[in-house]
Amino acid sequence: MTFLSNILKRMRLQRRLSSPRANGFSLIESVVALGIMGLAVTALLGLLPHGMEVSRRAANAGATARIIESVTNELSQLNFTNLQDLPALQRLVFDDEGMLLFPGQTSGQIAYVAEVEKPNDSQGKATLPGGGPDEYLLRFIVKVANTPLPDFNFEDADPSAYYTTPVFLGPSIQQ
Repeated sequence: MTFLSNILKRMRLQRRLSSPRANGFSLIESVVALGIMGLAVTALLGLLPHGMEVSRRAANAGATARIIESVTNELSQLNFTNLQDLPALQRLVFDDEGMLLFPGQTSGQIAYVAEVEKPNDSQGKATLPGGGPDEYLLRFIVKVANTPLPDFNFEDADPSAYYTTPVFLGPSIQQ
């Protein structure tokens, strides 16, 4: 038994002598790990502005799509004869989520301005390829700008500063 206990004591002594070195990291390992971590954090922080820009563009595109859909839905609910008698130009203002703001609401909430234009060519009737104006199809142009200015001038602005979408509407079949 003494022989076995001597071997165990020697093993414990060797563990005690070698344990401080085996348990921790060397200074070089720590510096390398901190350097790699610093590079990773710097790369991630460098991508943050790009990610914010992409997020802003996506929110802008979503709000613009909601505005165009809202305007199109409002126009499609009108009677076809009322559509023909609409004024040539209408201006609408929307908040940052694409919700219509009515007159009298605070102007600080305005984030988008939309303009619905009914072209005067052939009384606004759409022209189909290979034919003349179609009397059962009306064409409107919806312009949407991301601006808080309710009197934004689409005519003087650069066309890349706003979205333009044609909308074609015809009479609905009523039962």
